[in-house]
Amino acid sequence: AGEQYVALAIKTGNFNLNWIKLEKVAANLGTFRLQNVWRTNQFINIENGAVEASTIPAGSLSSHWVFEPISGSAVVRLVNRWKPEQVLTIANANLTTANASKADTNSHWELESASNGEYRLKNRAQPTQYIHVEYGRLQVGAIQPGWWSARWKLEEVN
Repeated sequence: AGEQYVALAIKTGNFNLNWIKLEKVAANLGTFRLQNVWRTNQFINIENGAVEASTIPAGSLSSHWVFEPISGSAVVRLVNRWKPEQVLTIANANLTTANASKADTNSHWELESASNGEYRLKNRAQPTQYIHVEYGRLQVGAIQPGWWSARWKLEEVN
């Protein structure tokens, strides 16, 4: 808060600094509910402990996911708003939530544009693994390009 200053010291001679640009990097890209396109009443949540896709009221913080950018990449971590120590990740070939480190690429997700503002969630460490509900429950696995069960709408929440 308030004014902040950055000092730049040049310790060697014959150095020409033409310009410098400082940008504030967002701590997160927003908070969203992840709604399945195929089963439109299902949202990813941890209301009952384990991660699942189910019907849940919009105000339930367990269905709110903070999109935390990973520096130097186009991927995000999906951090639960209700339990911020829990992030969506892959462990033992299963989708789960855990207290994963920021460096753990199993908890990094690429938002792959599907169309109409819909996305597929592709894992960074295991790029053939997408989040889907094709077989009746939330899971990760290989998908077919046309599967609506692997497409998600991002519903922004405050």
